[in-house]
Amino acid sequence: MAIKWGRATTNPVREVKLAKEDNGRIRFLTHEEEERLLAACKNPLRPVVITALHIGFRLSELLSLTWNDVDFMRGSIQVRAEYAKNGESRSIPMNEVLTSTLEAIRISDGAVFRN
Repeated sequence: MAIKWGRATTNPVREVKLAKEDNGRIRFLTHEEEERLLAACKNPLRPVVITALHIGFRLSELLSLTWNDVDFMRGSIQVRAEYAKNGESRSIPMNEVLTSTLEAIRISDGAVFRN
């Protein structure tokens, strides 16, 4: 408006970079929503949904899981750097529900979720 009114010739803040906003929302399912979701899931989708609920992976991280990434001895799952959003690998602890779910579908090698 200062330019329009003749009080300035250029915008003095044109070179100032605006801070990025984090406008993502964080939402968790209620226990009732989780129960309804799991009741609607049949095999082979059910283990995928349980894993997603208990580990919080992005879809690409979830679908890229191999049995080499799952460490039952240490109780953790490794996200390889090439599938992580920030390009850094990380290890996520497994709870009892996730451990028993994955042990029930465990095979020797390859992708955890095949279909």
